[in-house]
Amino acid sequence: MHHHEVTAMLQKKGVLPTTARTALLAIFLERQEALSFQQIRSRMSGAYNRVTIYRALDLFQEKGIIHILPSTSPVTRYGLLENNKDPYYQQHLHFLCDICGRTICLGNIPIPQFKLPEGFKEKETEVVITGECNSCTQTS
Repeated sequence: MHHHEVTAMLQKKGVLPTTARTALLAIFLERQEALSFQQIRSRMSGAYNRVTIYRALDLFQEKGIIHILPSTSPVTRYGLLENNKDPYYQQHLHFLCDICGRTICLGNIPIPQFKLPEGFKEKETEVVITGECNSCTQTS
């Protein structure tokens, strides 16, 4: 993806396209998988400090560009929201691989509707499926 396309995506979401923010979004667009802070920082080649990266991640969450993925690991992983929809309306499945530990968004599979008991009000639904991802099943 070209630099001007990344810049346009940020501007569309009301985000000032600084060099750090465009670099961060480019990483998510390139990888198409959930990334930890350490993975993000190593891909940003040490050009930006921790605070700059965390601020950009917080802003991207606030603007509905990325979200935090559910995981059994204590390490927080961030994923790109498909079509950059609002995170509260972007409900989709996540697949957590038992072998490689990757968390993958499965945005093309709809989450079934659940009938909640009387008095419960849904805000967000997270569904996590565990098993072996397509990369690990090919190597085993």
